[in-house]
Amino acid sequence: MTSSPPLPTSLDDHARSAPLAGRAALGILTAVAAAVGLIAALYCLLVTSWTVSGPMDGGVSFDVPVVLPERNGELPQDPIDTQFTDELISVTPGEAGLRTLHPVLASRVLLGIATALPFTIVMLGCLGVIVLAAKLAKQRPFTGPLLWTLGGLSLLTLVSAVGAPWFRMLAGELAVAELGLPTSGDAVSDVSSQSWVVPPSFSVLQDLDWPMLLIGIVLGLITALLTRAVRLQRDTEGLV
Repeated sequence: MTSSPPLPTSLDDHARSAPLAGRAALGILTAVAAAVGLIAALYCLLVTSWTVSGPMDGGVSFDVPVVLPERNGELPQDPIDTQFTDELISVTPGEAGLRTLHPVLASRVLLGIATALPFTIVMLGCLGVIVLAAKLAKQRPFTGPLLWTLGGLSLLTLVSAVGAPWFRMLAGELAVAELGLPTSGDAVSDVSSQSWVVPPSFSVLQDLDWPMLLIGIVLGLITALLTRAVRLQRDTEGLV
């Protein structure tokens, strides 16, 4: 027969063990949140730096459609066949990609912001968990930090849903303008042998990150409901 675990000798022992278990759980939760936040921050720095400045050549790539010339009814397979390809600018046929080694500082900054925005949501959430755990460990009110965390997550999610895709397209548009690339067939001397780029334009229906936008709206609604519930509870307690 298996022996059952020993029971607390008294109610006082049980009362003392419960807070200790709660603090241990909060400590584990805090450690996990700190680890996840640190990993997100390091990965954000790594991915953003690689996006803004390639690790091999320092170049930067933009999602800019390229109209390639046709030769004998077929598109060229070699990017060297385009007049954009030199030691500073290159295009990739079939992938709508434009890569340059030019500084294009404004475009690089916008691309970096667009890359880093989703990571900031994770880091803010982890910070909120750490603050809430500290409040609970000290047995202090936590409704204020909870509402601020949910509101901040909602705002950052909405900004990321709109700003990330818009900044990426704006970065490509500014890069094309700064590099002085032709943007139509009228800007090249021979459409049969020369190519041009088509700067992307932001479309709300096609380019918005709709799942993230809806998540931000839901978080905002939860924040508003919790704010209302806290006020109602305070009013009720004031009447008692």
